[in-house]
Amino acid sequence: MPVYFTTLPPEVLELVSSSLSLSGLRSLRLVSRDLTATIAKGRYLNYFKSKRLLLTSDDLLHFQKGLRNGGSTYALERLTLVGPVVASDAEISEDQIEQRAAALATAWQALNIHTSTCRLRHLTLEVETHPSYEWITLMAPVRRSSYPVPDNYQSVLRSARLTFRVTIQALERCTLPLDSLDLFGTIPRCSLPMGELWWLWDRQTTAPWMTGLRNLTISITPSRSSSVRDDDTACSIEMSQQVPSALELLTDPQALVRFLKAAPSLSKLSVRHYDAYGVQYMNPNTARSASFAGHLHWIDAIAKDVSLLHLSTLTLRHTYATEAGLARLLSGSPLRSLTLEYVHLTKGGSFQNVLKLISGPRRTVQLQYLVMADLWEDRLMRFAIPWKRDEGDQTFGDDKYGPNHVYVGKSDDLNELIKIACDTSQQSGEIEYVFWLQYCRLQFGPPS
Repeated sequence: MPVYFTTLPPEVLELVSSSLSLSGLRSLRLVSRDLTATIAKGRYLNYFKSKRLLLTSDDLLHFQKGLRNGGSTYALERLTLVGPVVASDAEISEDQIEQRAAALATAWQALNIHTSTCRLRHLTLEVETHPSYEWITLMAPVRRSSYPVPDNYQSVLRSARLTFRVTIQALERCTLPLDSLDLFGTIPRCSLPMGELWWLWDRQTTAPWMTGLRNLTISITPSRSSSVRDDDTACSIEMSQQVPSALELLTDPQALVRFLKAAPSLSKLSVRHYDAYGVQYMNPNTARSASFAGHLHWIDAIAKDVSLLHLSTLTLRHTYATEAGLARLLSGSPLRSLTLEYVHLTKGGSFQNVLKLISGPRRTVQLQYLVMADLWEDRLMRFAIPWKRDEGDQTFGDDKYGPNHVYVGKSDDLNELIKIACDTSQQSGEIEYVFWLQYCRLQFGPPS
């Protein structure tokens, strides 16, 4: 039975938790939200500014007290923690982080009855982002693009960093092993700066909660200076403000590599690279952007230094890669399911060479499920994957008509992706055309 709580006054939270019958509690979602919005002369002025991180210590203690008074016996398996956007680093001190981590650990102990079969298995971290542009125009109808919409992307990253630290400290206190961990992979505009992964090792911990981890979903972004202001729009950010340093470009991938090495039992890995400002300025034809260079190193570093011997499912989204790095990553694991979305190879790379690993009579990776999607034709990513039929096998080859977009997988999923693409093009106004030129299903069994 899933249960959802938004931040409530302590006395109400205690009353609600003591009144519920939670004998079948398996899923819990804790949300801390503090929204203030001011519309003046058609301008959207204020947005998600909060001094709170997750739930306060008092909130969690009252929640725990109410559960104990209710006399329920249960074992929590799925927990989702949703934190608000934090306006500035100065609003949350290290002492406050430790206090919230201690309260969170206490609440977990109350929510989790340790038995041989029941325990907390799945943990998801999220951050509330600002409302959509449609919501803003609904509250203050103005002509599109009449006023710049403030972008709180830096606040989202800041909140992700602080939420991550609170949760990691709580995990260390509880020494809870996890099966599944989702670090901000469910929120489109939220990512964890890769430099934060070094903070985990600076605490001189062996991360015992990661040893049995089998499913990891993580959305990452390059570390960068915090000089970007939240009241700036993405289009007004100067290049000098948004690019990571040379040291960060070298150390960020190694932080991710060390993080993955701590989870040797991974069977499912999903990595998404999201950089709101980098997307605006990245030129796929040149390597002069530091953000562009940052996209290249982490996939190659994983392929070179991490042995994923049990990995059967891999998902890569919104990233650049070298042909050699991507090929090594695919061939180094016993993959059965592969998803590549918005992946672009560097200059000189060819998807046709990579696809020889997964299609045709000489394929070395025996996939059972494959998804390839590219929704942006000329905006950022492009797949040059034309295909033809050759001696009964569907293989990839040259096509005089140029680049095609190929999707291989279940037809229901394809229809849903097309619907999402069309809806996105209508709402954002950024995508003029969405092409699905080819749909084919490869023969995944062993060659005859």
